[in-house]
Amino acid sequence: MATTTIPLGGPVRDRLRTYGTAGMTYEEILTRLMDEVDRREFLAETRRRLARLTDKDLVDLEDVE
Repeated sequence: MATTTIPLGGPVRDRLRTYGTAGMTYEEILTRLMDEVDRREFLAETRRRLARLTDKDLVDLEDVE
């Protein structure tokens, strides 16, 4: 796997380090943070779609075959 160097200032590097636990790599920390963002965006979009539903959009379970 190719690696990339991302220049970070000391405060950002130190803050990033606080999101991990002992032994975690920066790649693992960043992956975990991005997964959390993806999950939150998915849930926010799901909530937006649910809020737009009306009774005419729904089907009674008895009508499902």
